Amino acid sequence: MGHSSKRMVALVCDVINPRVVKIAFGLNEVGWQPVLVHSVAADAAAYISFFSAAYSYSSPDEALHIVSELSPHIVHVFSSWDFKVATHLIHYAPHKVVFDNYDQLIGMLNPEMAAACPEQIESERFCIENAAGNCCRSLELLWAKRKEGYVPKGPAIFFPDYCWDFSDAALRAKKLD
Repeated sequence: MGHSSKRMVALVCDVINPRVVKIAFGLNEVGWQPVLVHSVAADAAAYISFFSAAYSYSSPDEALHIVSELSPHIVHVFSSWDFKVATHLIHYAPHKVVFDNYDQLIGMLNPEMAAACPEQIESERFCIENAAGNCCRSLELLWAKRKEGYVPKGPAIFFPDYCWDFSDAALRAKKLD
């Protein structure tokens, strides 16, 4: 590790989904160096060609250690209802952390379901309000700000899940080639 770059972005995710790969692809296209930091995932090999390097973690502490050693310009952390790693990085990382919330909880759940997960909602709020910025695939963050009083400290960018001309099968075939 230890290969710091001013043009490096650490993309941190529990699950490698098409959004992570699309963002890595875009970063590569404009001259940035996307590095994948993920929990152990069976499908990582299919997508690895879109990243300049890949590291796996098994705990929030290990993710923090990897990110700290890499010393990227930005840490872009992806979450979907599990905020342990995102919370840990936002709280402790020595770098700017952008939070990318795949499916927002607050304002999107019926009241009974929301009442069943107060800790997750609290962790989500911490991430939204304390990240250096938010990257949003939908307009759900507007609800949190307008209806729930959330006050993010950083800017938000609306970056929808755009289409592209690679199917999962094409991505896997590209890797095999």
